[in-house]
Amino acid sequence: MTLKGHTAYVTSVAFSPDGKRIVTGSFDKTIKLWDAETGRETWTLKQIAPVSSVAFAPDGKHIFIGSLGDAATVWDVETGKKTLTLHTRVFGSDYTLNDVSSAVFSPNGKYIAAAVWNGMVKVWELDTGHETLSLKGHTRLVTSVAFSTDGKYIVTGSYDSTAKVWDVEKGREILTLQGYTLYVTSVAFSPDGKRIVTASVDGTVKIWDAKTGQVTLTLARYPFGAQCVAFSPDGKYIATGGRDFTPEVWAAEIGQGPLTLQGHRGRVSSVAVSPDGKRIVTGCADGTAKVWDAWTGQETLTLKGSTNIVFAVALSPDGKRIVTGCADGTAKVWNAETGRETLTLARHTNRISSVAFSADGHYIVTGSYDKTAKVWDSETGQEILTLQGHADAVTCVAISADGKTIVTGSDDRTAKVWDARTGREILTLQGHIGSVYAVAFAPDGKYIVTGGEGGTAYVWDAETGQETRALKGHDASVYAIAFSADGRRIITGSEDNTAKVWDAETGRETLTLKGHSRGVISVAISSDGKRIVTGSDDRTAKVWSSD
Repeated sequence: MTLKGHTAYVTSVAFSPDGKRIVTGSFDKTIKLWDAETGRETWTLKQIAPVSSVAFAPDGKHIFIGSLGDAATVWDVETGKKTLTLHTRVFGSDYTLNDVSSAVFSPNGKYIAAAVWNGMVKVWELDTGHETLSLKGHTRLVTSVAFSTDGKYIVTGSYDSTAKVWDVEKGREILTLQGYTLYVTSVAFSPDGKRIVTASVDGTVKIWDAKTGQVTLTLARYPFGAQCVAFSPDGKYIATGGRDFTPEVWAAEIGQGPLTLQGHRGRVSSVAVSPDGKRIVTGCADGTAKVWDAWTGQETLTLKGSTNIVFAVALSPDGKRIVTGCADGTAKVWNAETGRETLTLARHTNRISSVAFSADGHYIVTGSYDKTAKVWDSETGQEILTLQGHADAVTCVAISADGKTIVTGSDDRTAKVWDARTGREILTLQGHIGSVYAVAFAPDGKYIVTGGEGGTAYVWDAETGQETRALKGHDASVYAIAFSADGRRIITGSEDNTAKVWDAETGRETLTLKGHSRGVISVAISSDGKRIVTGSDDRTAKVWSSD
């Protein structure tokens, strides 16, 4: 969901306690209230200065507004009228509180904490207006402040490029969160108090373990700087805003475990990630392919052109087209934005098991249970080549990054390497004890990885056909393989319900992803290498952090 309406960058964002509304503040000198479900703007309040901070009271009836050059105030949500102006004491005199960079209500609604000037945060009792606490420790201006849900802790972010966690009762600093290269713009606690999310001008959003101070996830989302963050009341979503004027809402679940894509009514047989990492495509035994928002997990498109099982999906390198392979022996090409079918490739005589685009997007390769693979012109749908030589069904295909070679795997226990221009068989890779279910080229084309029955994946020299190493660790057949874009990691999916990450150079297992209740039959990794997608017999796909 995208909330559009501000004309300058968004400085602050907050959910109402019931999760039904979102308030945003901007340097365009406005505060906007939005319907969180529909994204509709419900009212706009104009200020005389840029808005630096907004916060909902725990009862959802009032909003705090802080600005740069105007008084800090509290407003009634329903009427849009001002109910309170905050003051502070300086050298024994009472002053209107101006230039607030951030403020937040305590969970019980009795206090408000505000960042007021270089390195300081002050806490007021709202009923009396009495200043109760001053927190000193940052070396530069504090940009953001937030309470934990139990009110025992405060987290602050600062121009000094750090965030700090404070004990409210003792007024003492207990943790410093370090790792940013530029100043921290916004901070928030998760509702359960176990996580902290921070944003920075360096363009990243980070999720931290609130107890240890360790980073659990880094999201590089904003090229012009991340400006604000907030958790939804249930902790499932994070709202973020940046200097591109566009707030976003995404699933926080990915920071603490896999994001689950639910909606298919059968095994998720294939997954793919768009080149920009924003979309995920899944193919399913229910006869559909679906497109999902990679950050929120929301389904955005369903491709319903076939009543047959969709065994395979692939995205074109520019992300504009999707190809699906079906049980009826056809492959279909779709517009990835509209979901309109643009081509049907119909020359196979048995089901299509695998599909792939060439790196330049000009060609599509399909593998079929008719024991052949075919190469097609992706624009015209013309069949260019048929690769014949396997003694049994072709179960998987891949094409090298330079487009010169194709590898196929088969139920005949072999994988074969082919000249993509002539269709000539170059190599046969032998050594599997049963069917070969998965093949993948290394990005530099020097190695091929194959997986199949027996639970072992093999790495082969693509030029000589010699086995160079074996990846042993799965307890059942390897159904899927993918390389990271930098070629340093190999991802495998298995019938043992897990996916594993391996060091491509040494063959050492570095990570096991557990969460599916049935076999993992498809895997993909985002181009930045930070997220892994798995599809399973349990009818779900999951998105995992690879960190």
